[in-house]
This record gives sequence, structure tokens and C-alpha cells, in this order.
Amino acid sequence: MEKLLGSSPPALTVGPPRGPEDLAAFSTLYQEVFATLPGDSLTPRLLAALHAHSGLVIGAWEGRRPVGFVYSFLARTPATEGHRLYQYSQVAAVAADKRGTGVGRALKQAQADAALASGVDLVRWAFDPMRAANAHFNLDVLGATTRRYAPGYYGDAAAGRDRGLATDRLIVDWELPARAPDQRDWPEAPVLPALAGHVVRGAEGRAYITVPDSWPAPVLFPPAEARRLQEEVGQALSELFTAGYTAVSCRRVRPGTAAYLLVKDVRR
Repeated sequence: MEKLLGSSPPALTVGPPRGPEDLAAFSTLYQEVFATLPGDSLTPRLLAALHAHSGLVIGAWEGRRPVGFVYSFLARTPATEGHRLYQYSQVAAVAADKRGTGVGRALKQAQADAALASGVDLVRWAFDPMRAANAHFNLDVLGATTRRYAPGYYGDAAAGRDRGLATDRLIVDWELPARAPDQRDWPEAPVLPALAGHVVRGAEGRAYITVPDSWPAPVLFPPAEARRLQEEVGQALSELFTAGYTAVSCRRVRPGTAAYLLVKDVRR
């Protein structure tokens, strides 16, 4: 079911694809957003198969122009997690000129609504821990959490817009119905260093990990330095997750620096 958001033209419409032409447009948008080569691309046929067989494909249009889409597929947790069904969200793409305008949030809310309508109350996806803006959206805006670090998730080196960088990822859990995230008392955070990859322990079972607030930034971080920062941040996250911490927030703390907030024994 399509939803019309906003009243001033051109309004934003969010809903399932209306035919093959929409799937082809999403494939093109994917190439533009992620700067992929033809061999790395997302095909309209794959989207059609997912849409027809328990996956979710949802688009956003401004007038007649496609400005974003998400797609996910049905998956099942391992036995240690009770064989729980969930939607794994592989891609959320928003046109460059529409980022920060609410398109991404509208798409994720439509995805949540569609998952719940199918009887699924968990959505998972992966994101680059170095991308603080993505982390803030996932954790602070949507209210997802993460306690799982996956080094080299897509192989040794990334392609497309992140070519040459490591493909380390965080896996987030988004419990549905989505709730506003808990309010964390950031004003009382300890003084955090400007350098990325540092861990600072706070009071009441809190910890902070610093990351760049803009990534990737080749001028600031040459390839060797970028990979070193990725390793340091990944090691810090992995150690805290092993110690029982969960990442619940990521915010900019000063120009050039953002930080994750992790808490111990947070309820899912």
C-alpha cells in the first residue's frame, strides 16, 4: 500500500514497486548511490524475485522521480537465538540530493510496517562502523542496537565508493514495533579525545569509542591511515562487545570527531 507524505508538491510517495520499470529505476539508483561497476550491480531480476518471494522491496518517489528504495529478504536466526524469523535489510539507498530530508526514515518506517504486517518483528542489517552519520541514524533515530562486529564482512577490500577500504561491519537489531531510543545522558560524558579509535570508560557501565565524523575522507586519511583507523575502531568495538557492552548511540562530539556510546547489559 502506498503512502503519500507531505502536501506541497512534489509530494513524497512511499510504497511497493508498481512494475518492472520501477525495479529498473531502483537498479540504476543503486549504481549511482554506491558508485558500483556493472559486475557489482543490483539487477532488476533479483529485486523482482525478492519482491515475489517473502522479501520486501519498497520505493520512494518525489512526484514521478524515484529518490530512494530499500530491499530485504526473509531470514532465520541460528538455533542459539531460537530460529526466529527476521527481515535482513541488504540495501537502503537514497539519492544524494535527498539525504537528510526524511526519505530514509520514511523508507525504514514503511519497511517496519510491512515486516509487522507479515508477522515478522525483527529487522537486521549491516553498516560500516566508520560512518558516524549512518550510525547516528540507525541507533539514535531508529532506535536499533548493535553488539556484533563482523570484520571483512564482504571480503578483503571494498568496491565502489569505498574501494580499497576494509569491509568491516556492525550488525544491528531493530526490534519492532520500533520505539524511540532511550534517552542517554550525553552531557555527562567524559572528555573524549579527538583521535579516532580511542576507548574512554565512563560511569555506570558506559564506554565511548571515538570515530571520524566524516568518512571516508581521502584528504584527511590516506589509504594506509584509513585502514589503520578501521582496525583500531574494530578492535575496540570487538573487545567491548565481548565484555558485554551494546552500542546504543553515536553522536558528533566536536568538529571532526564523533563517538559511540556503549552500555553494559542493555535490554534488547
